[in-house]
Amino acid sequence: GSVALNGGTKKFEHYFASLGRYFEIFVYGKKKKHFSVIFHDITDKKEKEERSKELNSLYNFSLLLNKEKNDLEKIIEETIKFLPSSFRYPENACACIALKDRQYKTKKCQPTFCSISFPLELHDKQIGMIKVCYLKQPPFQEEDYFLNEEKLVLKALARHINHISNEIKLKKRYR
Repeated sequence: GSVALNGGTKKFEHYFASLGRYFEIFVYGKKKKHFSVIFHDITDKKEKEERSKELNSLYNFSLLLNKEKNDLEKIIEETIKFLPSSFRYPENACACIALKDRQYKTKKCQPTFCSISFPLELHDKQIGMIKVCYLKQPPFQEEDYFLNEEKLVLKALARHINHISNEIKLKKRYR
């Protein structure tokens, strides 16, 4: 728009869902109504950034487990803090964990049309849920708002929380 009409430069990123690719786009014009556009495919870079976020989430969780060991409440409180940053649109994400009668959540977290969740279980009985929601519609309309890798991270965290809650319950029983 404005670069084509008035000249100048602009740089932005855009995801083309039909291609399944991310592009960095440079638009520049030396004079009014004359402009050039350069598309640079940055899909590999974006995918690496996403994998890095997911790995950091799992790493932070493992550090948390080593630090807090038997304090399930502290583990959940701290997990809620870093969980949104594991997702593609962290500025738009919120997280909540419901465990028995307790709710742990990031600020402004509320159920939305765009969420992903996994059950928390104790001895094969559901006792809660771990959930991530997008508060606003993500910038790109896709079949699924969440990447498969993001689903795997959330599922892994749910499994670990299940294991920890089972372990803590057993330790309390045999003390």
